[in-house]
Order: sequence, then C-alpha cells, then structure tokens
Amino acid sequence: MFRAVPELANTWEPHASINVFNASRAKHILQDTVYTATAVRAAPKLPSSVHLLTTATKKITSVPVRWQSLPAGATDTPGEVTVNGMTEVGQVTAVIDVVPGRGKHDELDSTTS
Repeated sequence: MFRAVPELANTWEPHASINVFNASRAKHILQDTVYTATAVRAAPKLPSSVHLLTTATKKITSVPVRWQSLPAGATDTPGEVTVNGMTEVGQVTAVIDVVPGRGKHDELDSTTS
C-alpha cells in the first residue's frame, strides 16, 4: 500500500492506486439507463426524471431528464432504439424495444377461438 520516498529517510507515500481509489469515491450515483417498450409507429413514453442516490446521505431523489428527439422513423419497424438524455449530473440512455402492435388478425383470432 505504501512505498518509500526516494532520498527521504523514513518517509512513505501511498501507491498511486490508493490515490485513485480515494479520489474516485462517488458523491452521486445516477440511474443512467432506463428501459421501455412501445408499439410500432407509436411514440415511446420516456420518464421525465430518473433516480439519483446521494452517497453521503443515502437519500434517493429524482432529477429531471432532457431527452434528445427520436430519429425520424425510429419506431416504424420492430427492433431496438436508443435515445440519449441529459441531467444536471450526467448522461442517461433510454433503450426502447419497438414491438409489433395488435393488428386486426390478432383481434379476429382472439374472438374466434
């Protein structure tokens, strides 16, 4: 954990890894990814805020998110879409599963069986 300081007798300093550990203690932990789903050609409902843990107080609060616009045609076909957002403490990512909606054939199948 410590190493001798060259040219200074009886003097020790922490290894660099200890300094990195001490300097990296997080003050906040942000919910940086949210997951949601939407039907094809429907606008996803993204949260207006995400959770933020303040480590000193162990208190969870909500912070507002400003989402980027969804790319044109992003929900036109089934698949996965990623949208970035920003909070006062950092970036957030939304992962959106675009799934087929219920069509007429589904409604017919459910009423005839």
